Amino acid sequence: METRQAHNLKIIGSSPIFAIYRRLRKHHMSRAITTHINEIKYRLFYSFMSFCLTFSVVFIFSDVFFQYAVYPLVDLGTKRLIFTQITEAFTASLWLSFGISFILNVPFWLYQILCFFAPGWTSEEIYYALIWSVVWLVCFVVGLLGAYWFFPIVWKFFLGYGISQNGINLEAELRVLPYLTSLIWLTLFLSILSQIPFWASVACHFNMVESKTLVDNRRIIWFMSILVGALISPPDIFSQFFIAFCLAVIYELIILISFVFEVYR
Repeated sequence: METRQAHNLKIIGSSPIFAIYRRLRKHHMSRAITTHINEIKYRLFYSFMSFCLTFSVVFIFSDVFFQYAVYPLVDLGTKRLIFTQITEAFTASLWLSFGISFILNVPFWLYQILCFFAPGWTSEEIYYALIWSVVWLVCFVVGLLGAYWFFPIVWKFFLGYGISQNGINLEAELRVLPYLTSLIWLTLFLSILSQIPFWASVACHFNMVESKTLVDNRRIIWFMSILVGALISPPDIFSQFFIAFCLAVIYELIILISFVFEVYR
């Protein structure tokens, strides 16, 4: 009996209809893969052209953006930046235009990613994806605004090491390229730091973190916040405790998010 069934399956597998079916299925899979590859090419092309267009506009008006970039130094009495190489000012303009263009294109790149995956999602998955995207963008913008507010504190800390006493003057002569480089990297760092509530929400949504564990480790995190505040802040007690307070608030926000997700479930 089993031999007869195997023989029948062999006949069916070798039949012309089954061969046509296999060929059509293989052709369909190949066409689907080609469609996805073309879609990726189009999305990458749109993203690249958007970045190039934004970079061109920002580079043309780089003087305006440069004024906003050096504004934190004006309140500290530093109104002069120098460059020691003939191409340094040009390189600084390119670097500033690149950083601003990258930041401005982040929402558009996120939109392209959603458009690529959305056809394979259900309406509920699209709804949650939109919510998570909005939360991510809000955290990103808050990080950018917080970075611009945090700049004067950082520059005041480093400029405070100047000496002007007993006939000795140790004054800062800031070069434009290192200043803009540190400015952009600090902005990206604080923007990533502001993503902590978002990733905490994702972890709580997928049951990767429990509120009980976060509450049990609260004292350790508070101590680490004070330690980090003492290490990275200017040498005054107000700045140290302010940074420690901000880190502690972020951790308490993570605990609150975990409670909300547990109640929601």
